[in-house]
Amino acid sequence: MGVASGRRWLPSALAGASRRGSAAALTEALARIEWAGLLFVATASVVLFGGVEVRHLAPLELLLFVLAGLAALRRWRLGVPVFWVHQAARPLLAIAALGAFQLIPLPAWLTYTLSPGLAGLHADLPGAKPAFIPLSVYPYATRLAVLQLAGYCAFFVLALDALSFPQRIRTALRWAAVMGTIVAAYGLFNYLAGSEQLLWLPRRFDHRSVTGTYVNRNNFAPLMLLLIPALAACYHANDKREHERRRQSQDNAARAGFYVICGGLMAVALLFSRSRGGILAGIFTLGGMLILTRRSTHRSDRTLGILPLGLVAVVLFWGLYIGIDRVAVRFGELFEPGGSAAYRPAVWLDTLPLVADFPIFGSGLGTYPHVFPVYKTSPVPFWFDHAHNDYLEALADGGVLGMALLMWGIVWFWSHVGKVKADRVHRRARMVVWLLAAGVGGTLLHSLVDFGLQIPGNVFCALLLGAVAIRVTENPGLVGRGGYHPEATYALHGMTGATGLAGTTATGRSSPSCE
Repeated sequence: MGVASGRRWLPSALAGASRRGSAAALTEALARIEWAGLLFVATASVVLFGGVEVRHLAPLELLLFVLAGLAALRRWRLGVPVFWVHQAARPLLAIAALGAFQLIPLPAWLTYTLSPGLAGLHADLPGAKPAFIPLSVYPYATRLAVLQLAGYCAFFVLALDALSFPQRIRTALRWAAVMGTIVAAYGLFNYLAGSEQLLWLPRRFDHRSVTGTYVNRNNFAPLMLLLIPALAACYHANDKREHERRRQSQDNAARAGFYVICGGLMAVALLFSRSRGGILAGIFTLGGMLILTRRSTHRSDRTLGILPLGLVAVVLFWGLYIGIDRVAVRFGELFEPGGSAAYRPAVWLDTLPLVADFPIFGSGLGTYPHVFPVYKTSPVPFWFDHAHNDYLEALADGGVLGMALLMWGIVWFWSHVGKVKADRVHRRARMVVWLLAAGVGGTLLHSLVDFGLQIPGNVFCALLLGAVAIRVTENPGLVGRGGYHPEATYALHGMTGATGLAGTTATGRSSPSCE
């Protein structure tokens, strides 16, 4: 009787194990699809001219929403809170919520009280005024901006969840290094060959500047500001034990030389982009990288300090060899009366009345190019679709509230990455975080004089590398020899059990393929 019951029990047990195995395989496959989708979005946004066109950005946004749906389903299957969001993504979600609020029709008297400029714009309109009016001057543009921000939020949330394994961290850094090298090499080839073709399209302007796969040199510069430090971080993230480094010193020297050449390509591309703000921000970024490397590198890792010095040497050699006369002429225009350098201050001064008329909630996310012509008084013979200052444009579009949310995200990031452990065991993790933070800092500095963060390709790269820095700060064991703890990050935020997107089981053990 016992044998018969055992025979009846065995098939059901095997079937249950098979179902559990198939469910785990499906979960792992979805994790791979989500991670590959993130890298595809980041790559496509850079290759497709920065993703500034709706026809290029819309399919990527749709893909991100699909990936977010798959991630939610996978979280539900694993028993993880479906709507849990890392606190790093909350400022971005709050900005998107602000844009959604700007679309809600409010009583006309309340709208005019909150945004006096809107009352002035509606004063000359014929006919009776509607009883309910949204805060956005142009709701269609704000809807597009909200969708774009929703795509950014989905990308950032997915990246923060996916980057929970050392292999994913290394893959993200290698992606940044390879992408930066290829784009810089392509841009330099076009520049030296005098090509007026940008991939499959004719170039309309900036023929004598390196723009990579971007149309505008000033949009290309922030990409290099992000990816040059990421390449250095990729170099530092390589973990070899002390005896291996001593035995393979020649291999390490060759590897360092290869990274210097790749970084030199990106730095030279930044130089010959002739973006004055980008070059100045790049000098500060490289200076910060040099200081961080020299102060944080252990004596046994002296070869690691060669990279920033090698970048400087390569830039000087290649720059002088190619000829930096065009770069010098570009900087000389700063001192010419009525030159191109005078355009930005004129735009900034004309934007201040716009800010004063929409002080609290702004004129609506994405409405700057539609509202600014009303306030333009300077004789500058150009049409401006951006304020050439990301912070001033955020103040115009989102008001004081939008600016406060933006500052919340920036301050949170810097205060968070500053908490990375400073012990000797985690020195490589600390170096990776600081280098990535230097790239983000250079991009934020460049945003004072241009609109690099209005380019989707730059934003996706910044979000991916920022997510790497945040994850390594929370779990330094992801880089180096400090010990890898799969649940360390989630324990900081009150989450236990499976991590959801990274393929982690309820016991905290990760599947071998994910590691």
